[in-house]
Amino acid sequence: GISSNFVVTIWLAWAATILALVSTSSVFPDFMSAGSIEMVLSKPISRVRIFLVKFVGSLLFVFVQVLIFCAGVFVCVGIRIDEWIWEIFAAVPLVTVFFSYLYAFNVLMGLLTKSSLAALLFTALFWFALFAVQSGEAVLSQVSAEQRIRAERIEARMDAQRERLEALERSDRPSEVRQAERTRTEFEANETRLAEAEGRLAAIRNWHRPLEVAMAVLPKNQETIGLLDRWLAPDDEYTMTEIMLGDFREPSEPEPSPEVSEVEEDDRAARRRDRRETNRAATRETSAEARSTSAWFIIGTSLLFEAGLLALGAWIFARRDF
Repeated sequence: GISSNFVVTIWLAWAATILALVSTSSVFPDFMSAGSIEMVLSKPISRVRIFLVKFVGSLLFVFVQVLIFCAGVFVCVGIRIDEWIWEIFAAVPLVTVFFSYLYAFNVLMGLLTKSSLAALLFTALFWFALFAVQSGEAVLSQVSAEQRIRAERIEARMDAQRERLEALERSDRPSEVRQAERTRTEFEANETRLAEAEGRLAAIRNWHRPLEVAMAVLPKNQETIGLLDRWLAPDDEYTMTEIMLGDFREPSEPEPSPEVSEVEEDDRAARRRDRRETNRAATRETSAEARSTSAWFIIGTSLLFEAGLLALGAWIFARRDF
């Protein structure tokens, strides 16, 4: 858990990538400066081949860096806790591919601006934009799942109340008549809550759909790194976050009971418990949905976007008069 949630997320996904971008942003701007590129262009080698060789050569910097780091983590974890996690070496190709998404954009900006600093700044903005889109989509997906689950639970509670109300209305006893009135009041309140939940769900989906389209087109850097967490994380009942928070409650969801009404228990505690259970169910549902996404789809669509950037960069490099 520490390896996948901290080592991978903090170092490989952020620190190592920033270090690699700073180290390689000057490759193409310096290469295109006067006195550097003329000798290479005088050789009988196509410009597209020169462009691709320089690009792949820059990726080797990240490949070697991550390989050394993963080897160190593998040895340290193996010696300290006798867990030889060979899957950690999957980070080498994954982080290299993750970096290539950003570096393709960096190269394109370097070709257009001929400035390593400008290329680095534009790449940072591009990275932030990807982070904003992916984080926004994840948040809206979580909120959408919460609203849908809440609406489903309200509907289940209303079904139980409807059955209870039908049974109470057939009785003439004063106590059951009063219970029928309370149940009818609860039923009407739940109708209002259901309408509000469905309205919020419709509004959230209107915002969620454009982000889903953007996510399908843009590089999926968080999801690419998330593949390593998916392969490294143990298939346990509890997530790393729940373990750190000490949240070991039973994850099963209680079924709505027709025998006990909302009025018969503390309303505030019931709502707090319902929110907690809804949030837990939505978190597990969105996590399972994310883990079910094919790795081929995540990497394939991201590489298609990267291929478009590289094709544009190669065309500019081949057509430019140096």
